[in-house]
Amino acid sequence: KDYDSKQHAPAMLLVHGFAASAEQWERLMYSLREQNTMDGKDTTPPIYAVDLLGFGHSEKPGLSYTQYLWESQIVDFAVEIMEAAPMVMVGNSIGGGLAAGAAASLGKKICKGLVLCNTAGVLESPETYSGYTSQNDIRSHTQAAMEGNPNEPYSPVPILGGNGLDLFGTGIIRLIYPQIEQRLSLIYGNRIQNADPAVTYAIQQSAMHPGSAN
Repeated sequence: KDYDSKQHAPAMLLVHGFAASAEQWERLMYSLREQNTMDGKDTTPPIYAVDLLGFGHSEKPGLSYTQYLWESQIVDFAVEIMEAAPMVMVGNSIGGGLAAGAAASLGKKICKGLVLCNTAGVLESPETYSGYTSQNDIRSHTQAAMEGNPNEPYSPVPILGGNGLDLFGTGIIRLIYPQIEQRLSLIYGNRIQNADPAVTYAIQQSAMHPGSAN
C-alpha cells in the first residue's frame, strides 16, 4: 500500500446496524479501494469494521445488552486495536447512534469525523443531562462510555430475568428467520441487487449462533 497517514485521509472505523455484522460494509470497502487506487498506487486509508457483541462473529454472552456496553466496546476497539489512531467513524442504523456516543467519549483528538447513515436510536434533550455528574472520576475512554447514562441502571425483565429474554429472542428468531431474504429485498428496494445470497447468509448464520436469542 502507498498510504501515508500524514498526506492522506485518516483511518476509518465502520459500525454496523442491528442484526447485521461487519460484512455489511464489504461493498463499501471495495468501492473505497477502487476510488483510492490510481496509477498503480493504493492510498486507501486503513479501514476497520467491528462486529458488535451479540452480532456477527462476536461472542454472544448471556448478559444485558445496552447501548453503553456497545459504545464501550467501540471505544475499546478504537483505543486497543486501532491504537488510538486518528480516524473517522461511520455508523449505520443503531450503529450510528452508538458511533455518536463513542465519538463523544473518544474526543476530537481520536475521532476526527463522524458519518451517520440512516441512524437509529433515542434522542435525548439537553435537559436530560442537566446537572448530571459522574459519581466516579473518569480515567479512561471506556469508563466515559459506561458512565454516560444519566438514567437509572439497566434492569432485566422482572421475575423471568435472562431466561425470559432468551425465550422471547428464540420466538423472534423462529418468526423472522424464514423471512430474512424477503425482508432484505424490501430494505434494499431501490438496489435489489445488493440483497444477494452473501448478505442473507451472513444474517442467517449469525442468528443461529449460540447465544443469539439473548
